[in-house]
Amino acid sequence: IRDDETFDQKRFLELVKEAKDCPKTACPSPEDFKEQFDCEAECIFIVTLSAHLSGCYNSACLAKSLYEEEHGAEAKKIAVIDSLSASAGELNVALCIRDLCEQGLEFDEVVRQAEEYRDQMGSYFVLETLDNLRKNGRLTRVQSLVTSPLHIKLLMGATPEGEICKKGQAMSIKQALSKMVSLMAADPKHEGRRLSIVHCNCL
Repeated sequence: IRDDETFDQKRFLELVKEAKDCPKTACPSPEDFKEQFDCEAECIFIVTLSAHLSGCYNSACLAKSLYEEEHGAEAKKIAVIDSLSASAGELNVALCIRDLCEQGLEFDEVVRQAEEYRDQMGSYFVLETLDNLRKNGRLTRVQSLVTSPLHIKLLMGATPEGEICKKGQAMSIKQALSKMVSLMAADPKHEGRRLSIVHCNCL
């Protein structure tokens, strides 16, 4: 299943739910990235999943090197930025880049400030089910069996290095979301910052 304009989310979620084992994933190849460089844009920004979660960052870096070998380092300005996050975290970095570009800043300054923004960003998420963590080996079967009957919901987050970590737990989704909001509100630097909320069919 390719994650592009043909992606059928409903069918994908059905297949994941039916699967006994964790679905195998593959990041875009360097060639996939390199093909996108052949465009009119003079400056290209690639914001990837955390390098601790995916090979996307390394693949994009290799694509940049291959492109520059073929066309020269001056052909295009290309920046590959590890979001140290996922989903909403990637979006936040991309929106920051857009804002900086609209200010008319130079390419290198946009990259510098975007990475600075990323390093100050926080990511949190709540899981409805532990099945996928169990299937991909991030949670032992024993932990999954212990928490599932109790309906414990995990509050997760990202470390500064971009790895997943547990931030807390609750007896319900509502309590877990409340804890998540409290964590964000307790951050003394939260005021005036952008908040992005993402979900999977859970308005």
